[in-house]
Amino acid sequence: MGHKLKIHDTCGVNNLHGMPAILAAIVSAVAAALATHEQYGDGLYGGFPMRAPTNTSHLEGDISPGEDWTAGKQAGHQLAALMVTLLIAVVGGSLTGLFLKIPLCDPPRDNQMFDDDDYWDVPEDEGYLLTTQGNASKNGESRM
Repeated sequence: MGHKLKIHDTCGVNNLHGMPAILAAIVSAVAAALATHEQYGDGLYGGFPMRAPTNTSHLEGDISPGEDWTAGKQAGHQLAALMVTLLIAVVGGSLTGLFLKIPLCDPPRDNQMFDDDDYWDVPEDEGYLLTTQGNASKNGESRM
């Protein structure tokens, strides 16, 4: 993302929230397309209420009338919701980026990048190093 789009995801929000959400939306569309009344019975209408028939008097339980959607139509709406969500995210992120480029916002100088000292109480470096085995050492001494 950084090289091609010239943006930097400092907190890994894209990897932590974005990619799993996209994967979940695609899987939900596939699940909606494959779900049948034979598999789930009337419970299908609890998960996908628009798939319920318009007349539910013949069904057991308290099932609200739906729109009698097909599995394909339900899956299409799941994918349409993904597209709308991505559109909102891209537009919102772009507007935020443009707003932050306004000189009024006082962008950080190069020596302030990735440095929290101006905003947080950061403890002094105590000289601890992590070795390749994961052991902490101070000034080269082993701390096992």
